[in-house]
Amino acid sequence: MPQWKSESELMEFTDAMYHHYNYVMGDFHSNDYEPLFLHSTLVVTDVMVVDHWCEGFLRGLELWDALQPEDNLQLEHWIEPIRFFGSEVGDALRMEMTEEEIIEMQQRIQPNVVRIRQHFFKPVKRASTTVVNTSPKVGRNDPCSCGSGKKYKKCCGLH
Repeated sequence: MPQWKSESELMEFTDAMYHHYNYVMGDFHSNDYEPLFLHSTLVVTDVMVVDHWCEGFLRGLELWDALQPEDNLQLEHWIEPIRFFGSEVGDALRMEMTEEEIIEMQQRIQPNVVRIRQHFFKPVKRASTTVVNTSPKVGRNDPCSCGSGKKYKKCCGLH
């Protein structure tokens, strides 16, 4: 757990985290989601650095509850490129790949994350009709419905 110097530092971090979360969720809702990858300028061409992002994504998956077997199989298929860059197994395999093959594997990450989001996080359906209360409204000076014989305002209406 991180140690915060002050409560205001904790609040500043929390605010930034929620701001980023809301930004990402907005991108998902507008079908404009792009993972936030780093880019390396240490080589001649611009290369995406996805390893740390993928490691974090895999750590986040560890927080999920157990899935149904069919969901687990589907998830394993979708996280294949993420696991490729977020694990040591992928490190060795990348040594034997061309730059084009690595870029193709990186380009599979974003659409798969969108598929995971669409599959596992379905929007909540809202009621299609307005709920109308058909029981009569109890007035303040009416007898209390609990049967005490007191007025509603002096009985259950107090709480």
